[in-house]
Amino acid sequence: LVGGGGLPLSAVLQRHDEMRRAVVRTGKEAIAVAANASSAAEASAALEEGLAEVESVFEAEAEGLMLLIETAQTLRRLPRVETDAPVAVLVGMPNVGKSSIVSATSSGTPEVNDYPFTTRGLKLGHVGQHGAPDRYQLMDTPGVLHRPEDERNAMEGLTLAAVQLLPSAVVFVMDLSGTCGEQSAPRLQLMVREQIRAAFPRRPWLDVRSKADLPLAEGLAAEDVPPGTLDVSVHEGRNVAELAAHMAQMVSRVPGRKPGPPS
Repeated sequence: LVGGGGLPLSAVLQRHDEMRRAVVRTGKEAIAVAANASSAAEASAALEEGLAEVESVFEAEAEGLMLLIETAQTLRRLPRVETDAPVAVLVGMPNVGKSSIVSATSSGTPEVNDYPFTTRGLKLGHVGQHGAPDRYQLMDTPGVLHRPEDERNAMEGLTLAAVQLLPSAVVFVMDLSGTCGEQSAPRLQLMVREQIRAAFPRRPWLDVRSKADLPLAEGLAAEDVPPGTLDVSVHEGRNVAELAAHMAQMVSRVPGRKPGPPS
């Protein structure tokens, strides 16, 4: 909510509570006046006046209710993570092809465009049938830039929180072709990889080089690519099935996943 330019949930709830209290207080005051009226006509007039006052207070404080409604709508749009299914979290810098991989390997349909920070929130796809013991979730996340931890924005924080707080395996996606912009230059991607790998050394981890149909960027050698990196090209369909198999194997090692049927 805050990352989208809104208020924290606690502030929204407080504003709504202030509105509710003002309306209830005004209504009780009107009832008290009517109860102490000396005649039925005076009581009726007091109630009518009180009703108008309640309406006036409600209109004056209506922003508190509208904020709550807007917040509820925002929360409904957030991805709902299944607590009994592990998550393969796709992490990487902006515009490296994470969304294309989600589209190619799961039920997710994230935005896929050639501009940075296309993914502005967490997006979920699913692999496997609902209720199946090998079902898992595939999460597309906002890009993480190369900068100190205390300078990261809310979207980057969302990505790192997903890895930290969910029963997850990490799929670190790199586009080392040099075609995804200066802020996601190949050398920077490799440095971000080292940052995040050091932060989560115990997570199941897979390095993926996306857009592998394109050559490595000028000045980058094969030795610079982390050992064990899987080359994937969604455009050509290269190693997409192999990637899905790798991810399924990784999430099977995530603690807390739903156990399979007895053998």
